Amino acid sequence: MTIARQVAGGEQTASAQDAALDLLARHPEGLTVAEIAEQLRLHVTTVRVHLNRLVAEERLLQRDERVGVGRPRRRYFPVPRAVPSATIQDDYQMLTEVLAQVLDVESTKAEDVLKEWAMRTLDAGILGLPKPSEAGWQDKVDVVLGLLRSWGYDPRVTRTGPCRLAAELRGCPLSETAFSCPEAVCGAHQGLIRGALGVLGEADTDVELEADFSGGPCCLRLSRETGHEGEKQ
Repeated sequence: MTIARQVAGGEQTASAQDAALDLLARHPEGLTVAEIAEQLRLHVTTVRVHLNRLVAEERLLQRDERVGVGRPRRRYFPVPRAVPSATIQDDYQMLTEVLAQVLDVESTKAEDVLKEWAMRTLDAGILGLPKPSEAGWQDKVDVVLGLLRSWGYDPRVTRTGPCRLAAELRGCPLSETAFSCPEAVCGAHQGLIRGALGVLGEADTDVELEADFSGGPCCLRLSRETGHEGEKQ
C-alpha cells in the first residue's frame, strides 16, 4: 500500500469517527449501530468497527438495553462533557490545599467541607446534565467520572452492574499533598464525589474511596439500592 493510500485511509477513518461523534452529540438519548449507519449512509459493519474503536478510546459510551425477549439492544452515547470552568478548578485546588496544609482536619471533617462546597458551587447544568430527573443512575455516574477527569484523574472502570460501579483512579492531581496529609485530601475527594452526586439527585449513593499510597491507583466504589419498578438505572 502506498503512503498516499495509507494517508487517505486514515483520513477516511477519522472523518467517519468524527461524523459519528457529531451525530451522537445531537442525540444524547443514544442511537443503535443501525440508526447511526443509516444516518451516515455507511455499512453497519463499517460503523460497528468505528464505534468499537471510539468506545475503546473512551470517546463514546455503550449500554445494552433489554426490550422484551431476545438479545439486548446496544445503544451508543456521547461522553458527558463535565468540565467545570477554570475558576471552579482553581477554587477546588485552593480549598483542598487549605484543608491539607492549614486545617489539619480528620477525613470525615474534610469530606463534609468538600461535600458542602461542591453542592454550593456546582449545578447540574455545569456538570452537563441539565435535567437529572430524566437521567438514569449510570448516566449520572458517567457525569461524575467526567468531573474527575476534568480535575486531572484518569478513572478506569473495572466493574459495573445495576447501580454498582468500581473504578481505579489513576493520576491523582494532588498526590504529593496526599502523602503529607492523606486524611484531608482523600476525605476532600470523597466529599467532592458525594456533593456532585447530591447535585445530580443521587445523595443516597454510597461512596467508598480506598487510597493507595504506594504509587498505585486508588479504588472508587459506588453503589445504591435499586429503586422501585420502572425507575431508570
